[in-house]
Formats: sequence, structure tokens, C-alpha cells
Amino acid sequence: MEGSKVNLYILTSVVLICVLSIGYLYLQAKLLEKSLMLEACQQKITTLKAQTEQLEKEVKFLASLERIQKIAQEKLGMQPPTKRVFLASLPGIPQSATARVVEKQHPFEITD
Repeated sequence: MEGSKVNLYILTSVVLICVLSIGYLYLQAKLLEKSLMLEACQQKITTLKAQTEQLEKEVKFLASLERIQKIAQEKLGMQPPTKRVFLASLPGIPQSATARVVEKQHPFEITD
């Protein structure tokens, strides 16, 4: 009877060691999988940051006033205005009664 108890303890110990080993290997496989996913995500973040930086440079270039003015003049035949007309009116009074037209030769020149 003592021999069967010892054999039972040995068998139980071997089974327990096998179950723990399988659990450990499973956890190691999951850890490796998550590490690979993390590395892929970090690489994608790096790629997207570079792409965002490139797109921001492109937006800055496309929105530059010099470029827009050049296209307007060369492709659309537009020219800068030679004079500006300002129309002033008071609130609550019909526009025809208080309107005054001021013509300026320089776009930034404002006088009373």
C-alpha cells in the first residue's frame, strides 16, 4: 500500500509538472504574439507620423499665398486690384442714406 501511495504522488507530481509546463509555454507563446503585434503597431505609428509630416508640408506648400497668386495670374489671367472700394453704413439706417464710397490706390491705405 505504501508503494502505491508513492506511485500516486509521483504520478500526480508528473501530471502537475506537465500541466504547469504547458501553461508556461502557452503564456510564452501569447507574450511573443503580443510583442509582435506591438512591434507592428509601433512601425505603423512611425509610418503614419512620417506620412502626416509629408502631408503637412504639402498642405503648407499648396496653401502658400505666393503659389496661389502665381496660379491666379498665370493660369487664370487674374491681376491684383488697382483700387479698393469701401462701403460704410450705420446700423438701422438704410444703406443708401449713409453709404459713402472711398476709393484707394493702395490696398492698405485707409484715410478718413
